[in-house]
Amino acid sequence: MKNLFYLLLAATLFACSSEDGTFESNQPQNNPAPAGKYYSVALDLQGEVADFTVSQEPLTKVEGEPTNDLYVINVYSKPANGGSYTRYAYGTFDRTGGMVVNLLEGNLYQFKVTLVKDAKDKLYWENDSTYHWRSSSYDGTVLNRFIIQGWSSFNYDATQNYIFLKDYNYDYSHPILDRYYGGVTDYEPVENGKIAVDLYRVVFGARVNVTGLEEGQLNFQMTNAPEIVMSADSLYTPDNMYQLYYFADVAEFVERGEEQTETVYLTVTWTNAAGDRTVYIYDGTFVATRLKRTIFNVTLRQGAMNPGDVEFNIVQEEITDGEIIDLEGTINGGEDVEITPGA
Repeated sequence: MKNLFYLLLAATLFACSSEDGTFESNQPQNNPAPAGKYYSVALDLQGEVADFTVSQEPLTKVEGEPTNDLYVINVYSKPANGGSYTRYAYGTFDRTGGMVVNLLEGNLYQFKVTLVKDAKDKLYWENDSTYHWRSSSYDGTVLNRFIIQGWSSFNYDATQNYIFLKDYNYDYSHPILDRYYGGVTDYEPVENGKIAVDLYRVVFGARVNVTGLEEGQLNFQMTNAPEIVMSADSLYTPDNMYQLYYFADVAEFVERGEEQTETVYLTVTWTNAAGDRTVYIYDGTFVATRLKRTIFNVTLRQGAMNPGDVEFNIVQEEITDGEIIDLEGTINGGEDVEITPGA
């Protein structure tokens, strides 16, 4: 009975917020926090994050106004003497301050961290704190603290590659947005420790240059990405940033000094003004490369629209460090951006 009293007391203390409000446990009463010694450690985000000041100290205080960005962090634990990683905690933040978590001594920890830039504009929000992550059926809530419990694989999963975009009311594995990802494995906690996490930009660019479109419309459709529609009477130059599907592999490529690439399926079609004739300009794949922009040049010759009347080629160029492409659809001007849900 005495041991039970101390165990319940430890669980009660563990479930309380710290003085600065940065930590809270939501353990159900029938699953109390394990007894033992806990270390309070802070995350320090580093790496390729654009427009982000790398801190020199652990991010231990909740300071500043909320940003438009969203950070989703998953923490896993396993016994230091062996075993497999299991879910330990999660945190969702719209600011970098307060990323502090209590870790039980005797375990090793794994962290998976993602940052979605301008998430307040790109994701669907029901209010200032509740957002749709994977689809319209799965909500997440910005907490600005860590919660010690399991989480839905959709609600709080930093490795989730499908994102529900507000403007299109659809979820994509190649959404138009700017995203970062990084992680740490086998971290052993120490008192007042700091966990340095390198975040890598996990995007590729795509621009469509169209010449000679005098009638009808051109449809540009990548698999699991918003469809881009360009018409003769509202021609523009789309120049978008897309998330890589296999972004969680980014650290392995960086450590090997290799470019990260993936194969993306693409169809490009032209449809006449009457809508009763479609010509396939391209139906195949291309290789998307992290931090490179793929440029699709489409030249339509005058006369009847047949496959032989089209010139189509693909080239790539670097996306410069810190370059932010206008995520509304173009950096080259033009307001007539039409994007519809795709496959």
